[in-house]
Amino acid sequence: MAAGAIALFAGLDWVGAIETVNPHDADAAPHEYPLLSLYEDVCQSMLCYELTSSQIEAFEVLLQHGGGSELREQAYACLRIDTGTYPTAATREYRELYSMFSRCFPTSDVMYEFLCKRIADDLDVHMPTHKDPGAVAAWSWADSADTAVNLWKITGERRFLDLVIESYNQVLMFQDRYTETMDDFRGRIMNGWGLYAGGETPSWEVEITLQGRITAPILRLIYIVQETNAPWEGFQTWARTAQLEIRAIIDQYLSEFVFDDSDEPSGYFMNLRTGDQEPVNHQAAYARTCLYLYLLTGEDKYRDIVTAVVNYLVSGWQIGDNGAAYWPYKFHPEDPSAEYNTPFWKASVTQQFLCEVYHYQMGFSRDQMELLVRTFTQNVYQGFGSFNVYTDGTFRPFSGYNAVHTGQARPRLAMWITLAAHDSDVSAIIAEAVGTRIDIFPNGWLNGAHPCMATALSIWWLLESGGDLF
Repeated sequence: MAAGAIALFAGLDWVGAIETVNPHDADAAPHEYPLLSLYEDVCQSMLCYELTSSQIEAFEVLLQHGGGSELREQAYACLRIDTGTYPTAATREYRELYSMFSRCFPTSDVMYEFLCKRIADDLDVHMPTHKDPGAVAAWSWADSADTAVNLWKITGERRFLDLVIESYNQVLMFQDRYTETMDDFRGRIMNGWGLYAGGETPSWEVEITLQGRITAPILRLIYIVQETNAPWEGFQTWARTAQLEIRAIIDQYLSEFVFDDSDEPSGYFMNLRTGDQEPVNHQAAYARTCLYLYLLTGEDKYRDIVTAVVNYLVSGWQIGDNGAAYWPYKFHPEDPSAEYNTPFWKASVTQQFLCEVYHYQMGFSRDQMELLVRTFTQNVYQGFGSFNVYTDGTFRPFSGYNAVHTGQARPRLAMWITLAAHDSDVSAIIAEAVGTRIDIFPNGWLNGAHPCMATALSIWWLLESGGDLF
């Protein structure tokens, strides 16, 4: 960073660290993320109506193209308002500024520091102390990995791929084969990551969901790098080893898949603990890995799983009067009486898989994609920044108040931005919500946010830059 830019931040005590920490330096202390800290500080100052001129100048090093003259003009307008005398005017102007800021893409250095911090937190803090380290990898680290691949596609900076590869090698060490933990339902130690299953008696289960969530980003990385003819020395050796390891994980479950006798190939996994079908989003998570295994190997056994799961998922669809599809959280194909009350945060996993299936022309049609887009634009989104909890359009407004106990619900709303590859209105809806619905997105894109917010931001950025998401 230029010395002149450093001087602009002299009023902020911790900014001096920027002079000594290079975000490209893998040996930098893991707790020092100066640009990310600056980004978070600027966001928080906007929300507290306490922005300073130094922070406005920081736009230059935080945002692509310096943030733009319109953004700066709005920022300085906020500074000219006496917040004590005109609190309503200050609130209005600062909210507009925050909304404008949230529509700007951070620099790759800011994004890299965000990913470094989130991955370090997962590997060094959350996974070693969590009772289900595999769940942390599946529902946090995996989002960081997908984000990094997107950012490599945008910037061409290999450091993003190196971050995924190096961290994945550590994630592997949390597998049950290393911790010597037995799956209580299969009676053996599995390749993969287990978790404590629910019920009156806690038990350990290596379910399909975690395996798909953790391994799919790695296979996607391998496939995209090979397709772009961008492998470097040592990559192919690592890729072959990673692919073999993932096949060993995924192939354990192939014999458990239930193919039905319908005209079109269809099938599903049963949950060994409950005796019910696995939830729809769980099936999608596993099948996503099979999709990339098929692309990489050409083996029909993986394609058959993808095709069967897609047909199974679509067989559970209902189509509302508004032309939008909705489906149950889990269902038996012979029992259409299941309640169609899938919350959008679970359905977001399913729609991501279906978008990839559509792109690779593996059994999801254009007409079906249009129905899926309407699931979000008609059933989840209700206009004027309002969203429903359920994908069937059942009226239950989603807000910060009723999202308190839903874990990852808030950030998973942003993941529907994957559909923007087919309808640009989706990205406009989500970008506006991130900038205005602070009750739903209190941490914005990166202000201490869950990594899937960065995934959504990178998808939007990739699409806006004219790139191919897949």
